[in-house]
Amino acid sequence: MNLILGGFLLRFLIKDRTPIFHPFDVNFNISEKNLIDNGYFSIPEDVSLLGKRIGDTLIYYQLHAEYMYQSNEVYWRNCEIRIAKADSVKVVEFIEKHDCYIISKWNMENPRFFVRNGKNNMIYDCSIYKDTEFKDVLSISLFFPKED
Repeated sequence: MNLILGGFLLRFLIKDRTPIFHPFDVNFNISEKNLIDNGYFSIPEDVSLLGKRIGDTLIYYQLHAEYMYQSNEVYWRNCEIRIAKADSVKVVEFIEKHDCYIISKWNMENPRFFVRNGKNNMIYDCSIYKDTEFKDVLSISLFFPKED
């Protein structure tokens, strides 16, 4: 009985460190090791990035630099989703299907805007651009909060 109770308590005391592969949901308890253990790989850039692609979606995390103080190892997260022939209707429908809503003015000529997640109130910095293959990409970024 004590073993069952101990296991039950341990489940609630240990933080889940699994990265979430979702455009508007983030696990802030992850680390570089958790990302690598879950199939994220190094992306060659001028900063330390770990990324994973599934279908049309690429999610990558920037690891903190030595000159920045971050008590957790992840500094920033970006999600890039290819959207075929993006227009304002498609973008709004995509965002709303994830229980989120746009909180700033925008249009396809000025494609940078902010989105609030209706579940956790996190605010994401979003933009739409054309990639090197001239495909429309919705970029969804979020900086990790500093821990005190």
